[in-house]
Amino acid sequence: MPRITPDTIERIKERLTVSQVVGQRVQLRRAGREWRALSPFTKEKTPSFFVNDQKGFWHCFSSGKHGNIFDFEMELSGCTFPEAVERLAADAGVDVTRDGVSRETAESKVARASAIEVLECAQAFFVDQFRRSEEAIAFVRRRDLRRRIVGQLGIGWAPDGGRALLEHLADHGFSTADAVAVGLATDPEDPTAPKRDFFRRRITFPIRNRAGEVISFGGRAMEGGQPKYLNGRETPLFDKGRNLYNIDRARAEIARSGVAIVVEGYIDVASCVQAGIENIVAPLGTAMTVEHLHALWRAAPMVLYMADGDDAGSRAADRTLETALPWISGDRRIAFAVMPAGTDPDTLVRSAGTNGIRSVLRSAQPTVDRLWQILRKETPGDGPEDRAKLETEIRSRLEVVGEPAMRRAFTDELGRRARRLGMARPQLGPSEIERRFRPTVPPREAALIIAIIEHPEYLEAELERFSALRLAAPIAQAVQERMITNASAGNAPIAGPEERDIAILRQALPQPLPSFVLRLDLQAFQAAMSLSAAQSSRRTLRASFHASS
Repeated sequence: MPRITPDTIERIKERLTVSQVVGQRVQLRRAGREWRALSPFTKEKTPSFFVNDQKGFWHCFSSGKHGNIFDFEMELSGCTFPEAVERLAADAGVDVTRDGVSRETAESKVARASAIEVLECAQAFFVDQFRRSEEAIAFVRRRDLRRRIVGQLGIGWAPDGGRALLEHLADHGFSTADAVAVGLATDPEDPTAPKRDFFRRRITFPIRNRAGEVISFGGRAMEGGQPKYLNGRETPLFDKGRNLYNIDRARAEIARSGVAIVVEGYIDVASCVQAGIENIVAPLGTAMTVEHLHALWRAAPMVLYMADGDDAGSRAADRTLETALPWISGDRRIAFAVMPAGTDPDTLVRSAGTNGIRSVLRSAQPTVDRLWQILRKETPGDGPEDRAKLETEIRSRLEVVGEPAMRRAFTDELGRRARRLGMARPQLGPSEIERRFRPTVPPREAALIIAIIEHPEYLEAELERFSALRLAAPIAQAVQERMITNASAGNAPIAGPEERDIAILRQALPQPLPSFVLRLDLQAFQAAMSLSAAQSSRRTLRASFHASS
């Protein structure tokens, strides 16, 4: 087998620090010039595992093991050296074949560097054009994208000039052939036909590899333009089935959080990043592939797929589950968060804010629940024949799961659910006794209390009015008093064992939720306070009237 070239090894080391590689698997803490952590190889209470980026090695005193980034990958993954090189090369953006031989000759290295220069030159052009385009600026404003996010993501504008980019590249010494080679210009079959800019009158999004180098672009059409999304052609640098949008920015947070969130498109990513969700990526006009999933699983054990709230989104989620199922294990998991009907992550962030999108993330379906939903959609009945069909389908569908323990766990759980069909169902909702003794809380009072829990800024702005408010429900009064006491002492609105009370208040919330609960909306909160105060005054007047009579 041909050996791996020393140059390939060095280029991977240049692009990946030891702390980057180790930090994806181990929680590191800074200790002077080094990093330290609990050993991933032994059980210990005092950290004895150290990483030194300057020297390029790690050492574990409790086990005696030490080495570089390739040694660490082999130790934790149990893989061979060529496999470790393959995995880390993907993280570093270094092109290596599956048997570990570098594809890059001296000539191809020069060609690759030149291609990166062409793409970076195009990115600078698109960003400059965005600043000059009122149409592009108006588009991102309608999407509520702030200037900071536009700058961080490098969002640009491809003008509708036909050859505007080609002329810019020519001014910087790049030929039309260079532009065609990296997917920035059309390549018509008719050799006499003129070559034009590939992206025209589109918002542009730079697609970067894990090392942060621009390798292609995606373009979003203006209203009415078709196709709505346009990705660059595949080139030696750009493979849609392997690359993910925003992976360069998201990888650190994915490793830190242990979760990689996947959405459908560039705008979804931009809106979620603006909402504070950094561990988020998107495929590039394709369904999720095995390569996509493994790239994310190498960084984090959980992939959370966010499906749009329509039939197409549901089908995409089901296809992703089908792709992932053979590879799922205890260390490679997937869950599914489904948007409310008719929404996608972008529209949900704009309508319900950060709390809205995080609420969807918290309600994500585990793999087994998604499987059960698919099975029940295909076999909705609960008679003996349906149960028999379900059990047969369960075994058939789970044959592809590669890890035996995971296959048994899924089979047992889904089988239990199938066998329970047709049995006497437990009573849903609260019992009669619970209904009789559960505290009655007016929905508006519940909304005011929960809004303050979600947005403590309300209490800071309206403490005096909130203190004067006379709530009707005893449980709301009790929580109100604790909130006022905590605020006066400089503490958070809720501090202490009050989960049961809060749960009761959440159950009493009105549906749909008011805007001031979903997101910070002080004006709406103040209006609700005024309405509640008016109702309180009417109750007081009625009580006085009855008392006098």
